[in-house]
Amino acid sequence: MNTIKIHCYIVFIILSITVQIKSQICEKTPQYGECSTNSACGCFHVAGANNGTGICGFRWPTCSRLELCNSSDNSCSQLNTTCVQHP
Repeated sequence: MNTIKIHCYIVFIILSITVQIKSQICEKTPQYGECSTNSACGCFHVAGANNGTGICGFRWPTCSRLELCNSSDNSCSQLNTTCVQHP
């Protein structure tokens, strides 16, 4: 029983670790469309872009980790970030 608890904690710790990556650009791809060989990734359209340009990223981000964009100009308050459409 203790072994199972330890394994659960290890998995939780591994899943909790986050890393910053340089995301790839996806062009002429539908919102959430395939943009990587990783099936968990999808194209998030850049806010304000009307040509289907987006950033390839994890399709199911944790909502509590997302921040709203500045609605007047689609800018982000956090450095090195891009505002994307995600309802």
